[in-house]
Amino acid sequence: MQETTIEYIKDKDITIDSIKRRLCEVALDIKKNNKINLTDINVICEEIFGKILNEIFDINLVSMSAEVSGNFIAVDLIDYDKKIAFQVTSRSDRKKIENTIEKFNKSDISKQIDRLNILILDDQEHTYYKPEKTTLANNNEFSFKDNIYNFRKITDLIRERNERENGFIIKIYDDINMVFDSGRIKYFSIVKNTELLTSDVYYESDETAIWKHGYGDIQLTAFIPLTYEKKISCLLEFRQHDIAAAYITFDQERLLQDYFVEEDEFKTKHNVGRYVDEEMLYMQIENVRLNINAHTGYHIFKLFSELKDQYFESKKLIDKKLGTEAIRKIEDKYCMMTINKQQWNEILFFARKHDWFSDDGECEWNIFNNNWSNNSLILFPNVHDEIRGDILAKISVDYSRENISMLDVFWEPGFKFDKRSMEGFDNLVKWKADYTLDWMKNKLLPEAQDFYKNNNHNNNSNMSLLKKIFRKI
Repeated sequence: MQETTIEYIKDKDITIDSIKRRLCEVALDIKKNNKINLTDINVICEEIFGKILNEIFDINLVSMSAEVSGNFIAVDLIDYDKKIAFQVTSRSDRKKIENTIEKFNKSDISKQIDRLNILILDDQEHTYYKPEKTTLANNNEFSFKDNIYNFRKITDLIRERNERENGFIIKIYDDINMVFDSGRIKYFSIVKNTELLTSDVYYESDETAIWKHGYGDIQLTAFIPLTYEKKISCLLEFRQHDIAAAYITFDQERLLQDYFVEEDEFKTKHNVGRYVDEEMLYMQIENVRLNINAHTGYHIFKLFSELKDQYFESKKLIDKKLGTEAIRKIEDKYCMMTINKQQWNEILFFARKHDWFSDDGECEWNIFNNNWSNNSLILFPNVHDEIRGDILAKISVDYSRENISMLDVFWEPGFKFDKRSMEGFDNLVKWKADYTLDWMKNKLLPEAQDFYKNNNHNNNSNMSLLKKIFRKI
């Protein structure tokens, strides 16, 4: 019975053996398709191996199959500037190679190219009878030793390059995976799609930032809030041909609950599993079960991790502007403090005697709009005062606590018609949460308590008298 795992294929797991294995799988697919005259994958492989050769040799090979209709005579890939050409083939016999050289010599392309190379898509060691060299029509030599490459030579070059450039193996591994993602379609569309899915975008538009990041096989596009009113949402897009039309969307609740989590939790929630000796991983993303390369699965986790960092960085800036950095958020409100019910009653009593419409000379305190609500206050500037700024904020309490004698006090941002949601938080136009908290602790609570004691005496006497009457009755 095969061993299974929910692990990704991470960057550190990719070795030169991973490259060899994938290359041999490509060669096997080509041979199978050629037997039944399905040659689309040949065109695809020309482009993919062109990309790999470009990475290895720092050249710019262009696929002739993508550039012109039908097969270009003699060669598949050309770098006109450096005058290098490659023919990609699954056949390794000398007759095939000599036939390629003959076509090359007879074509006009030989006048534009100095060096002809042949890439054989297998891992076998090939030996050829002499002569070992032959002269091309352009008077340059073709060597059966130096100008013929196979997977063994290619992987040796990749290994050498990786020693100089860390991460080179990973880049090549992902290039090869494009073959398996393609699904026998025109390769040009795969190249274009891969380029699109590697684009990085970040720009701020009004109250939302557009964030886009990808690895070529997948891409995540997100709308990140720049205000306390907006919420994050995102969309996941794939290159893999059989799921390329699947655009999976996520809202803030799902992201915070299931995707902005640590790696172990992410794997538990989303990785169904794969066989240890295979590279395809089943993943559950929302209500869709996907069968994808395990390295692509790792890219999915990385993208959500990167988006999480970007989201919380944006949230940190919002909190700083609102003064809510050290204040706990519960749904859309910020819990400033906990007070007892008597303190809240004193605040209500004080607020109702200091309405924002009052004209009794106490402009500093006549800032409350209560509308006889038992659970909220809105702070407004007094209409009779010289306007030094607009006092805007909302204070409310939650009666849902188990201990009804204690109440959580919440702060919400104030609203002003001529200001955007994130404008005016200077403790004049709009009061920040930390400023409001300090004001409540050090000014409002003491003031309200003294006012209640000094002005509620008659009410208390009347209540005591009524209680005595009721007892007698």
